[in-house]
Amino acid sequence: MITAHETDVKATRKVAFLTLATIFIMGYVNALALRTIDITTMITAQSGNIVWLGMDFTRAVMGFDGVGYYDDYWLMFFQRISLFLGFATGAGIALATKEIFQNKRLQFYYNWTLFAMPILAYPLILQYNIAPIVSIFLLGFSSGATLRFFRKLFHLEVNTAMATGSAMFVGMHFVEWIKKKDRKELFTLFLFLLAVLMFSFGSGIYQMLHDIQYPVEFLPDQYNLFSTTNWALLAFCIIPYFFYPKPNR
Repeated sequence: MITAHETDVKATRKVAFLTLATIFIMGYVNALALRTIDITTMITAQSGNIVWLGMDFTRAVMGFDGVGYYDDYWLMFFQRISLFLGFATGAGIALATKEIFQNKRLQFYYNWTLFAMPILAYPLILQYNIAPIVSIFLLGFSSGATLRFFRKLFHLEVNTAMATGSAMFVGMHFVEWIKKKDRKELFTLFLFLLAVLMFSFGSGIYQMLHDIQYPVEFLPDQYNLFSTTNWALLAFCIIPYFFYPKPNR
């Protein structure tokens, strides 16, 4: 996990920026995945994914859902499996490779690339060229990898891949602040609230760009890489490369 010494204010702020950038991108990519024809599911909602995993398996075995008969529940079930395996694989590989480079700057670039590359590859290359089950695996991989790299927000470790845990801690620390009237408790409450809002902000920015962009009508769908939402995602994923939290010497 990317961290900074508590006395290194500049590096600590850069680490916090990287964590918030990751949360923002995760919110953005979840909104993107929900709006695509071949995925239409949140790629970081693992609790929800496990619920749908059981439901889709049952429907596939039964052959219907109480309303009508469908042939694609097995496909949906295997896509849920793919998302789960991608998430677990990403977390595992990120943990196993978190210290493979002695050079800290090179390690940082590796960490961010491992997280960002599958995210960028999906809308720019993969969406119209490979099966959705592979895309889902790769997006799940990114959401798992980020949990081992970028989750330090000043004195807190936050969940960068989803907002459920942060939302829970907002309520808990609000109560603690009311009881203690402590400044650190208030700052902790603010950070968890910021994490939740940043996730939502990312999805909101995607929706705004999606709604205002002008469709390139004279190009076929496979050249959708020219869309505003894709160029914005490219910028969001490149900017953090310039925020390596170089420690004080």
